[in-house]
Amino acid sequence: MAETVEAVRSIPPEHPAGFGEIRIKLRADVLQGTEISMSMTDAGLKTVFIPPTPEIAQLIERNLPQLETHLAERIHSFKVSVSIKKGKTHEIA
Repeated sequence: MAETVEAVRSIPPEHPAGFGEIRIKLRADVLQGTEISMSMTDAGLKTVFIPPTPEIAQLIERNLPQLETHLAERIHSFKVSVSIKKGKTHEIA
């Protein structure tokens, strides 16, 4: 994993139960530096990809089912959800 990650940042919990967030920024040559946000919710592990371009957003969107399955296989204790953060520059038709 270290070869693909540029930075990891922990964000303090806002949830009363103490759930925080981890932000992972991929290197520029890995999905063009896409950020990944992971946090625990009452429903389980929430993973959000924050792509820098619409093209990368589409690539991730096409592979969401596989990403969710792959992550769920490794995280057996929690329900896993994977999504893409969509903004003005990241809209997917």
